Amino acid sequence: MKNFLSLILFSLLLNGVALAQSLSLEWDNVVVADGTEILVEGDGSEDEYVANMLVRNNTNTNLDVTLRRETLEMPDGTQNFICWGSCFGPGVDESPSPVIVRADTTSADWEFGGHYMPKMEYGDPFISGIARVKYTFFVDGNEADNVSFIAKFNISGVSVDEIAEKVILSNAYPNPASSIVSIDYNLNSIHIPAQIAIYNMLGQNIANQHIEGDMGKLQFSVADLDEGVYFYSIIVGNQTVETKKLVVRK
Repeated sequence: MKNFLSLILFSLLLNGVALAQSLSLEWDNVVVADGTEILVEGDGSEDEYVANMLVRNNTNTNLDVTLRRETLEMPDGTQNFICWGSCFGPGVDESPSPVIVRADTTSADWEFGGHYMPKMEYGDPFISGIARVKYTFFVDGNEADNVSFIAKFNISGVSVDEIAEKVILSNAYPNPASSIVSIDYNLNSIHIPAQIAIYNMLGQNIANQHIEGDMGKLQFSVADLDEGVYFYSIIVGNQTVETKKLVVRK
């Protein structure tokens, strides 16, 4: 699968020294510098997203090349796996056997895939957030002879600023409250898991409810809370979008 792959080159193209390495990277006829971070974006409508790359053998002999994965960051409830010749489960960090990359050519475009699933099972609701995975290709038996890149998977469909512009969080009512407090919300068709959470002055989470539907009302019981000032936030994906004050008075 080749989707949502865009190269963002944060380093210079390979210079003469780098070209002396046995391996290099490229995609769509563009040389990709060692250590480059690429961006793979999605709106959560797909079950998985894939970072693609070709590995070039710069030598005049065939090379056995092994792949190693390092997960740098990943939201809870998501997973990733690698394909290098064959595909392996999420628990495999290094390809069990190397792929032969022939002299002065590249690997086939189907041989490597860095797969990211913003969920645990196919068909589950997706989890928004950013995952970063490092992929290192090295000559079998000589790990120092390697080349790598990082894939940054950004699955949300909208930026935090766009979410903040669209999401509406009402003032709590009644406020002050003594028993039940109501809070209205409107996600304006942002299809990302969301919740409303209440915190005390120390920042401790004392209550939260997941939002069901695009717009509606959530009610919280504050009867057991001490008098004082509290805060409530609407959290979309993993981002706190807006926070307001709630007063409890008995």
